[in-house]
Amino acid sequence: MKIVKGNCGLCQGGCGVLAYIEDGRMVKVEGDPDFPTNHGILCPKGLASVQLVNSPHRLKYPLKRLGERGEGKWARITWDEALDTIAARVKEIRAKYGPLSVAGSCGTGRPLIHHDRRFLNILGTPNRLNSSHICYMPMLGAGIVTFGRFPSSDFRNTNCILNWGSNVTHTRRMGMGLQLIDAWKRGAKLITVDPLLTPLASKSDIWLQLRPGTDCALALAWLNVIIQEKLYDQEFVSRWTHGFDRLAAHVEPFTPEWAEPITWVPADKIRQAARLYATTSPATLYPGVSVEFGPNTTGTIRALLFLPALTGNIDVPGGNVLWQDAIPMGTLYSMEDKPATWDNALGDYPLLNRLLPTAGHAGWRAVLTEQRYPLKALLFHANNAIVGHENSQNFVYKAIMKLEFLSVMDLFMTPTAELADIVLPASTPYERDNIFTPNAEKNYVPPAIISAPKVVEPLWESRDDGEVFIDILKRLGLDYGAETVKERLDQLCLKSAAGVKWEEFTKMGYASYPQSFRKYESGGLRPDGKPGFSTPSGKVELYSSELEKLEIDPLPLHKEPPESPVSQPELARTYPLILTTGIRSPVYYHTQYRHIPWLREIDPEPRIRIHPETAQKYGIQDGDSVYIESQRGKCKQRAMVTLGIDPRVVMADASWWLPEKATREERAWEVNINNLTDSEPPHDPGFGSTSGRSLLCKIYKASE
Repeated sequence: MKIVKGNCGLCQGGCGVLAYIEDGRMVKVEGDPDFPTNHGILCPKGLASVQLVNSPHRLKYPLKRLGERGEGKWARITWDEALDTIAARVKEIRAKYGPLSVAGSCGTGRPLIHHDRRFLNILGTPNRLNSSHICYMPMLGAGIVTFGRFPSSDFRNTNCILNWGSNVTHTRRMGMGLQLIDAWKRGAKLITVDPLLTPLASKSDIWLQLRPGTDCALALAWLNVIIQEKLYDQEFVSRWTHGFDRLAAHVEPFTPEWAEPITWVPADKIRQAARLYATTSPATLYPGVSVEFGPNTTGTIRALLFLPALTGNIDVPGGNVLWQDAIPMGTLYSMEDKPATWDNALGDYPLLNRLLPTAGHAGWRAVLTEQRYPLKALLFHANNAIVGHENSQNFVYKAIMKLEFLSVMDLFMTPTAELADIVLPASTPYERDNIFTPNAEKNYVPPAIISAPKVVEPLWESRDDGEVFIDILKRLGLDYGAETVKERLDQLCLKSAAGVKWEEFTKMGYASYPQSFRKYESGGLRPDGKPGFSTPSGKVELYSSELEKLEIDPLPLHKEPPESPVSQPELARTYPLILTTGIRSPVYYHTQYRHIPWLREIDPEPRIRIHPETAQKYGIQDGDSVYIESQRGKCKQRAMVTLGIDPRVVMADASWWLPEKATREERAWEVNINNLTDSEPPHDPGFGSTSGRSLLCKIYKASE
């Protein structure tokens, strides 16, 4: 038996591992005690990865559909036939409808994104049917509008953590989760804003249990307190911010007393929390992706980002730091290859299209309605959209059934792959050479590039997605710019903090640029080298002239969620409970890994959190099977009765499907909360974000 150093890759964490190889098979995985990100610790996903790699349920060979789409009839084919078919269909559809009629997608945080983006750019299409509109891109884009880049959290040096809408120790145990725990242990103050009593909320000095969807109102009240009580950093504000006077006048009416009936948070508690954050130095803000779900995403995130700006906690140790990425984002996302067609991306969302077009719902709508131009072919890699995208059964499924061509490359036969014309078996992260860039996902301090070398040969006929992208382009007569995956890795590593080719970087394992603070004073943030921020004014944009030109609110405003007891009281008579979706399990990653026995033993089925009063009202006991129903659909989850939630709110697990079930309907939708989520307008004008954290529903007991 030999032990090989590698990297896990089953989420965005980039944790170092020791893989035990016996007779060419991986038989055991442990954390690498010498790796600087996880220090030998692995989460359940990492420890169970040996079951993933060796799973008998993995896709083993290329398959082509027989019969009608979704009938489940397949024939095994060769890789040449599969890739020839994909290339021929793409060529045919491009010739008939133009290059914009083809779209692709790569699942969240996959380390193959640098291949995926480059492939689509060279193919001549800007269109990507992903969930970027509700997962990190709004955070990144709002940061760029306000500061010139997104400010990351520095838990290692902070004295106060404002944890807003995140359960980071639950969902990102390695990296940021470990750093937060260490900060808390050494005495850093912790403030949590969350509708649910999470483990972090239970350990917090102050927990603000707000009504789902009212984050912007709460943030505006914080800004009111900080400005009215002169708790802001007056020197920083006067020298380095633009529009403070306008912001001060704007938030004057938004007192804690104004916010209390909107947010359900007592006014005195709002003041207490705002004062603790503003008077504890340094303090850092950590916003979760939950604040990105809704038609007021741009304003909500900007209101939150104003908190570190006003208190002088920008680009200082222990604050929110404007790190230098270990790989420039343009290189990582292949923006240097971007075709002129990026401006023609589906979806009229200027801030999103600047970063990663296109929002999933815009693409699906284009398939159904041929909005702007027809979208006819999709090439999916590591994306289970039938489960993971909003309004999945009534919207995504209908769009997929209308496509002229769909190929899916994945580890398992997912409900999305079941609808494909061609299905390709993907290798696992342990069976390919790759890099991780957790700096792009704000996981680490400081940002890093991490090598993830192959530790075992691919099983069966599985292949690296990067190889597939290169081979498809060759068949289309297009140049990927690299003959092999390793040549592409050489290019990325040379342009990064590593500064060496791939093979040499694998010996290093980890690289980051030396970091500095207060770069706005020295000219380290602007392309011209002048002091200031990389924004139109050269300062922190509290009032955004850029947003004003785009006819987007230049200052944040509270907007009532479009589906709430306040905005739709009549609908609330039928659906009286506020539903928030998106609770993640620490043993899974979005829709992945439900095939893995060890993980299913830990977390066998999805749960909905219900207050005891609410459970009693509807005759539900802890452990009962419960139907959750909205005006769009229903699903079934297990009741978890808890005092840690408001009686007017229920919170459901996200991203669930049941691979062991007999029919696609049972597999994809029986427990899938995305049957209930909304894909329809209003959408956030900047990013196209949709509602997923404030909806209306009813619940009732289900038979087993």
